[in-house]
Amino acid sequence: MTAKSREELLQDADAAIAQLDWPLAAELLAQAGTDSFVLDKRVFILSRAKRYDEALELLAELRKREPSKARHYYMTGSQYYERELYSEAIAWFEQGLQLDSSHLKMWWRKAYSLHRIGREPDAHAAAARVLQLWPTMSSEQQERWRSVRAKAAHLLGKAYLADAPHLALPLLEQASADAPNDPFNLYAHGKALRLVGRSAEAVHVLRSARALSPADPHIQLELAEALCGTKDREAALAILGRLSNRLRSWEAFKAARLAQRLDAVELALRLVKLANQDRAVRSDKRAKALTDDLVSAAGTVTDSGAYDSTATCIGKVSTLRTDRGFGFLVEEQTGTRRHFRIKPHVKLQPGDRVRFEPVAAEKGPAARVISRA
Repeated sequence: MTAKSREELLQDADAAIAQLDWPLAAELLAQAGTDSFVLDKRVFILSRAKRYDEALELLAELRKREPSKARHYYMTGSQYYERELYSEAIAWFEQGLQLDSSHLKMWWRKAYSLHRIGREPDAHAAAARVLQLWPTMSSEQQERWRSVRAKAAHLLGKAYLADAPHLALPLLEQASADAPNDPFNLYAHGKALRLVGRSAEAVHVLRSARALSPADPHIQLELAEALCGTKDREAALAILGRLSNRLRSWEAFKAARLAQRLDAVELALRLVKLANQDRAVRSDKRAKALTDDLVSAAGTVTDSGAYDSTATCIGKVSTLRTDRGFGFLVEEQTGTRRHFRIKPHVKLQPGDRVRFEPVAAEKGPAARVISRA
């Protein structure tokens, strides 16, 4: 059998790359020679195959041959970056940036590496450099690296979010525009909108985030906060009710404070009890003060100091499936969504307030509807 030429091996390797068959591509390129072009291509393939030590051996040779080429330092740093060895990665990125200070992705990887090891001011400076370089790039380069700008804007925006949300907002707005399918960009953007008082817009953005990541409790909780800002108490409580068994620690504490603001005392008390299972929360003065307030309020509301889960409650019908004989209601005090069987003698429509008894059921919280309230 005649040995394949370099060009044929490169073509076969490209075909393997198109199929994401990294081991085959690496094997083919190993037969294609040792010129710098082939070695550089092999480095990329070995990195994608997670064969980082082999890639580093080839990069040492490439740096020896072409010591002024920034790409070799970027790729060397990237072998450590992919293994989350961020301190080692930073040293190589800094050498590469001395050779090419306009390498956008290298600035971003340096920024993220600095962020991961806790050097926040340096991380923010590197991320800011990404944004400064952006206008100097061609339209083709901008299209290619738009996700990099999104990441840099997100990192900077989050740094401002707590203390200066008005500064965070344009950065996070840019991040969500550049990467509209990233739920965490939308989450941070929505949070910034809420913090500057634009709750209705926040609800729209956060609902988009929830559609992309419906199981994420942080997005759901932030949406409940925004709904509270729009005075949509029922919708906010419905979310808190669904989340109440999933939250722990500080997220449960945050939800408890929101439930308190919504005058859902029993739900808030249940949530703060979940939060207090975490020792760090339990020992915090804010959690103790909230717990004391809620215990006192619950005593005032129930006259007994405890929530009686078997007492009759008030809820609002949210859905009726008359064709299948069941519906859903939302409990007013806790926001819990409950399913119930439709009784012929109780004529209901969506939006009706009803009196019901809470019932435990295999398929989640249920209710026995007694009458219209």
